[in-house]
Amino acid sequence: MYDILYTLKYSIRMSKILTNTWAVCLTLVILLLIKWVDPTPIQSVKLTTFDSYQKFGEHLDSKSLILLDLSDKALTKGGQ
Repeated sequence: MYDILYTLKYSIRMSKILTNTWAVCLTLVILLLIKWVDPTPIQSVKLTTFDSYQKFGEHLDSKSLILLDLSDKALTKGGQ
């Protein structure tokens, strides 16, 4: 009788551990596959999110922004 109860408790405990572990592993594999494949709907959602960051973000006009031309022609003319 004791052996049956012990086996039953052990199998229930192991099934919970294995179920949790396998669920985590399976979820991780599915998410990695989605990330690797990068299907069109997910890519479009990411791009839409980045566009909304640009659209709704705070627009600041910088008065201290300086653009430099670093081509070879400009460097020979003005030097470093």
